[in-house]
Amino acid sequence: MSNKLAFRPRFRFLTPLSMEQIVDRINARADNDNPEGIIVKYVHNHLILDFPTYSKKFWSPQMDVNLEIDEETQQVRVRCMIGPSSTVWTMFMFLYGLLGFAALIGIVMGTSQWSMDNTPWGLWTFSVAAILGGILRLASLEGQRLSRDEMRLMKQFLDQALGCDCFQLSEQQREAEEQLNV
Repeated sequence: MSNKLAFRPRFRFLTPLSMEQIVDRINARADNDNPEGIIVKYVHNHLILDFPTYSKKFWSPQMDVNLEIDEETQQVRVRCMIGPSSTVWTMFMFLYGLLGFAALIGIVMGTSQWSMDNTPWGLWTFSVAAILGGILRLASLEGQRLSRDEMRLMKQFLDQALGCDCFQLSEQQREAEEQLNV
């Protein structure tokens, strides 16, 4: 299971439970048997499982659970994704974009300066952006490592609420779909 809890793991499965039953079970688990303190937010067939503010860390993950009716089977398809909070995700994407833009400007300036036989000091911008990008990547890997236990807690919370091993059910249904498509 540890290799499946990589960066932003996603899984989906069909369940015979109705949307109301799923929401009720998750809310009941949050209200009655919740030693982890997981908070459930529900908005129109979309649940967000999050840790309370007092125990939340910068790298703490959240789980997005989308519920939709499968057209073919008329069962509920549950789509789950565990990842960083939207604030952390946006910050990292902004910084990656900013560093990518700085690297592009540095390459363009540096090659232009070089082609005109000037000192290509613009290439330093590229080098600094590449180094900072590497540091940012290492920071994201450390955040993933630190959040692994919390990701397991969220997965176990959902498993216990729905009464199944969601990863295993997802894999079994995916393999069955692949066999039908062959």
